Amino acid sequence: MEKDANQFSLSMPVQYLKGVGPAKAEVFAQLGVKTVGDLLEYFPRDWVFAPEPVKISSISPNEEVTIIGQIESTDFQGYRRGAILEAIVADDSDVCRVIWFNGAYLQNQLKPGQVIIASGKVTKYKHQLQLTNPKFLIVDERTEDPDEYLSGGVYPATAKLSSGQIKKIIRPVLDCLDGLVEEIYDEEFLKKVQIPGRKDAFHWIHLPPDEEKLAQAKRRLKYDELLLMQLGLALRRYRMRNFSTASAMACTETIDHRIRRRFPFLLTEDQDNAFGEIAADMSKAKPMNRLLQGDVGSGKTVVALYAELLAVANKHQVAIMAPTEILANKHFISMERYLRDSEVKRVCITGGLTGKKRTQLLDQIKRGEVDIVVGTVALLQEDIEFAKLGLVVIDEQHKFGVHQRAGLRKQATPHCLVMTATPIPRTLAMTAFGDLDVSVIRHCPPGRGGIVTRWVESGNREKAYEFIRDRLRAKKQAYFVYPRITSL
Repeated sequence: MEKDANQFSLSMPVQYLKGVGPAKAEVFAQLGVKTVGDLLEYFPRDWVFAPEPVKISSISPNEEVTIIGQIESTDFQGYRRGAILEAIVADDSDVCRVIWFNGAYLQNQLKPGQVIIASGKVTKYKHQLQLTNPKFLIVDERTEDPDEYLSGGVYPATAKLSSGQIKKIIRPVLDCLDGLVEEIYDEEFLKKVQIPGRKDAFHWIHLPPDEEKLAQAKRRLKYDELLLMQLGLALRRYRMRNFSTASAMACTETIDHRIRRRFPFLLTEDQDNAFGEIAADMSKAKPMNRLLQGDVGSGKTVVALYAELLAVANKHQVAIMAPTEILANKHFISMERYLRDSEVKRVCITGGLTGKKRTQLLDQIKRGEVDIVVGTVALLQEDIEFAKLGLVVIDEQHKFGVHQRAGLRKQATPHCLVMTATPIPRTLAMTAFGDLDVSVIRHCPPGRGGIVTRWVESGNREKAYEFIRDRLRAKKQAYFVYPRITSL
């Protein structure tokens, strides 16, 4: 039975919830939780739907079981390709070996003397029963009812605030969702899109009665998140189209012909279409916001250069921003192939450019003597000023933060062309980049081999390596991309 919701409000500080107080409120604040509303949106990192706990003496191979016991000892064994954490867990009937592969992250969590609830499949190794890679929870001795751990959410916790404590604190709030959580859709719409009410979604995400209700709750909350994102993008698009102005850039037959002469090859139909879409956008006194999508080798750089030369022909400057110095230099070298005998003044500015040469280039840019500037985030530095910035080209925009992408627009409201080689379906691209129009280059120019993108599961890693070795033996090249390199 739900209690009176008037005792809570979404803006109420968590400090005043039962069991919190000033000290725990500070710990919650470190987790980004300051109000009851924040607490409702502090979702579990995992969920438990564990079978009723059984005695260790009764477990059998291949069963899915839940046991509750005390850790008697732990043993950590590190290996080149992973690590194994072994815990010996005992209840009043027997002992059981519990194993976690790749368990290095658990080494500082599981200690002798702790009581844990472990749920997973029983396996047999060297005539001994064990639980392998089970889900587990450390039972907080301050929790009145350990059975509370057997179902519901498992929260991101800290040394000073356990998942069990968070669960206990949020429970009274979940009992008072009437009046606390407002529905934003009518009943007919909920049925049409097959999502539960908002109150049910919040209750089920924290205390799901079963996995089906949990899936429904996730669907509803993700729907709300995507809708909010789309509304924000639609508002941004509306403002850009109705309250922002940009220089209208004419694409006469003479200009178009002069630019096309720079490319000593036949353009593909997709490139031609992209030219037309870009020229149409830039001819308006509203800023272009266009995403140019195409695989590696599809000819995106040529399309971008068309836009850049169109801006230069209309007496405007162009800024090209790449995520790394390597890509910035690649853009510059590629541009040089087509502009060798051109009067278009172009420079490349990266973080490595310093001293007198940098000062001279910045003065030239400020006076409008440079037409095209290629660079990295170095272009966002405050001392770089453009005389008449008309077009910004951004390569792989997802690698830049929102504020970085907006940085070049502080000086003006230029047209904007974003390029990506990430293979995003058009409908998804329109969702993820809802403030951008989309141009897609589907086909590579004649003579270029098709691009094959493969996803290889970790179990087939050796096959992938052998494929790479074959290419290396054939005098081809290969490169590996990692998010970070800590040592060689």
